[in-house]
Amino acid sequence: MRVLTGAAGAGTMIVGLVPEDVGSGWHFVGALMYFLAGALALLLLGRYGCGRLRWGGSCWCAGWCPSPRWSQAG
Repeated sequence: MRVLTGAAGAGTMIVGLVPEDVGSGWHFVGALMYFLAGALALLLLGRYGCGRLRWGGSCWCAGWCPSPRWSQAG
């Protein structure tokens, strides 16, 4: 999740730094990074939620982890 949001942020920076008028392909690449990585990150967050995306004991969502009884519901 962090990698995807980082890629979306990098795409945003590329789009902001490289104008579309320049004729370089970097603007298009940055836009693809932003839309694809950002959309995938949102889909994963919506599907698995904050508490279920854990790796190595750390949480993926801004350091906030719900209690285990919340993630077991359903």
